[in-house]
Amino acid sequence: MSSCYRLTDQELDDLEFEHRHATDKRYADRVKAVYLLGKGWPVTKIAEALLIDRETVRNHFKRYRKGGLAALQRNEAGGSDTMLTKEQLQFLDQHLRDNLMWFNRPGHSS
Repeated sequence: MSSCYRLTDQELDDLEFEHRHATDKRYADRVKAVYLLGKGWPVTKIAEALLIDRETVRNHFKRYRKGGLAALQRNEAGGSDTMLTKEQLQFLDQHLRDNLMWFNRPGHSS
């Protein structure tokens, strides 16, 4: 096991407890990645099991080391800024309300 991924027994217990009580699947997967690294699993095997990139596994561990479980709770996947103007966003919002929200109306059958 790589010493850079070593966790104490208490940290492993805390991660296991947190994973068991997590309701957000993505958060649970981040916790699981850190836990498995701490248990000695290879990065490649964790990435394969969780269907994520190896670098993502490493990043989860780095975030945990830097900020604990609170850092794993934040979804910092990022994303790009919108390319739509305020008016375009308003038009899109209204279009979706007018054309897609009818699926939630009572009496509608799929």
